[in-house]
Amino acid sequence: MFKYQDELEKAGYTVVQTADPLDPEDLKKTFTGTMDSNIYRTLELLGNPYNIKHPVHYPQVQNKPIEQKNYQWFVANDKASEEGRNTLGPDGEVLKDLTETSDYLPTLTRQPWRDE
Repeated sequence: MFKYQDELEKAGYTVVQTADPLDPEDLKKTFTGTMDSNIYRTLELLGNPYNIKHPVHYPQVQNKPIEQKNYQWFVANDKASEEGRNTLGPDGEVLKDLTETSDYLPTLTRQPWRDE
């Protein structure tokens, strides 16, 4: 019996013990081999610091101090605010999808903010 075996079995899990310990590399190969190729590529891009080509920060609006009123980009991008004066249009902006052939991480643009 190993630590937490009773708790796992009470929770409905089937606990199988093997004579050989599990090899993390084998587990990784099994996991990544069954993963969706787009998700796998996304994780590769995100996990490699050399793929970061631009500063990483929350979305920002143009010509505004970047450390104040951090919410303004979200207000401008929010479809619910379409009737307001500071909007980006009916579609707003979203990050582009990453696919198995992606070779960079997408970015968002700084959006204009009109104080009217």
